[in-house]
Amino acid sequence: MDRAAEDRIELRALIDTYGVLVDQREFDRVAGLFVPDGLLTTSVGPPAVGRRAIATSLESALAWFADRHGLVGKLVTQHLMANHVCELRGVTATGVVYATARLGGPGGASPRAVINVLRYEDRYERVGAQWRLRSRGIVRLWSEEARLTG
Repeated sequence: MDRAAEDRIELRALIDTYGVLVDQREFDRVAGLFVPDGLLTTSVGPPAVGRRAIATSLESALAWFADRHGLVGKLVTQHLMANHVCELRGVTATGVVYATARLGGPGGASPRAVINVLRYEDRYERVGAQWRLRSRGIVRLWSEEARLTG
């Protein structure tokens, strides 16, 4: 397998790991997927620079969405990382990822979920033998609400 194919596989693993760790609320581990001075931008807070700020920003963003949509109690999420297109440039790369982030919770008397359709705008950097996020911009394209059943 050539280096470009290996890089694409490694970048896809980075993307998928991000989604799983967010769902597990492992925000420090999510932040570890970034370079030490990485940048995260979201639609619900100021830009976060550095791993500690990134972990705090992600935790705050999920709390903000839960509060905004009245999801009280235990919040459950599922990030489905879908289309990923990247352009490799040696030890750096850029990429776009489309994703669906489902947030569900008791919501008081009416259990419901919020489905966010997202686009991640990424810059990557190879650090030693591993790819890391240099920056990630989270763009919320739209949200939908659904009542949970079953």
